[in-house]
Amino acid sequence: MPKLGTRTAGQQIEVVRSFLERFDAFNRREDQSIPLVAQLLDRFKAARPKFQEEEQSWRKATAPNFNVFRMLHLERRETKLHNRFLAELLDPNGMHDQGDHFLTEFLELAKKGGLRGPSESAAGLIWKITTEEPVSVYDRLDIVLRGTRHRSVGVHFVMVIENKIDATEGIEQLRRYDDWLQKQEADFRNLVFLTPDGREPTTISADKCVCLSYSEHVTAWLRKLLDQIQAPLLRFAIDQYLQVLDSF
Repeated sequence: MPKLGTRTAGQQIEVVRSFLERFDAFNRREDQSIPLVAQLLDRFKAARPKFQEEEQSWRKATAPNFNVFRMLHLERRETKLHNRFLAELLDPNGMHDQGDHFLTEFLELAKKGGLRGPSESAAGLIWKITTEEPVSVYDRLDIVLRGTRHRSVGVHFVMVIENKIDATEGIEQLRRYDDWLQKQEADFRNLVFLTPDGREPTTISADKCVCLSYSEHVTAWLRKLLDQIQAPLLRFAIDQYLQVLDSF
């Protein structure tokens, strides 16, 4: 095909005429579409009040934005929410009345991250769960789990969960916790570092603790159990808590 500079005057005129015809056709299509768009906008405008009414009815029936933890401004509070809530679920004698179901699943999940023991199932031990346990003038352990075989013998398994949401580690904090753990007479001793993203600690070597995250491990743990729980109030509480974790 010849270049534009080598075409005859008649050929050049034909190219321009063809272009103008296509341009006119495009404009006609645009002119035809404008009334259709206007009609669509008019229909949407007329239906908008109904849509708004339906949305308000749906919100009234479902309260999608209501979250009791956010309402009380607890979503980032380690002590007042996360330590207490997790400890309550992990306690086989907790008010959830699910026995050791939560604890067993949590231990299995933590074992994948390197948790040691217990040698038997959670059901085979007698458990004591504490929060904010003082171990020195300056140190309080967020969550401590102790499992014994019999009430008359020593601890078989002990685990400390250090929980960090927004706060950073204190000076040599996890090293002090590890020192405390090593002094405990137990067959298995574990330090768990729980953070929103599962980051490694800065005050102890990562191989001396199990790093877990809210965004992956705790969320997966609770979502799995949520499908197995029938108690409506418990399901509601866990669902509300998971909504908080989704914002981490």
